[in-house]
Amino acid sequence: MGSPCCWITSLTVDVINVVDYAIPVVEIIDSRVKNWTITLEDTLADSLGEMNGYLYHNGKEIMNGNTRNILGNPLDAVAWLVNRTAEFDIGLEVGQVIMPGSCLQAMPMDKGHYKCEYQGWGAVEFEVAG
Repeated sequence: MGSPCCWITSLTVDVINVVDYAIPVVEIIDSRVKNWTITLEDTLADSLGEMNGYLYHNGKEIMNGNTRNILGNPLDAVAWLVNRTAEFDIGLEVGQVIMPGSCLQAMPMDKGHYKCEYQGWGAVEFEVAG
């Protein structure tokens, strides 16, 4: 966030005015849930609106998705977050990092090379060791 943000009527245009920049990321999550049988409730505990994402494992595409899966647009998801936290008198502060969601589903990761390509943005690559 480039500016403080706490108002109950945040719209996407308001979010655009306070966000410094957006970058693609890959979140490598861990789960306390045995055998990775996670549900939406488990994960809740722990143009941007039309961008495709592709995940590759050892050179083979294993998943794809679109940012419209993030409440229609990641900026809409941030506006929702601002509005929801404002209900509890909590504001978002300058410098906070927000990950509004993923266009890809969570999955267990096997050993190997991963590459996540974001249409028009580039790629994030990493290795998972044994």
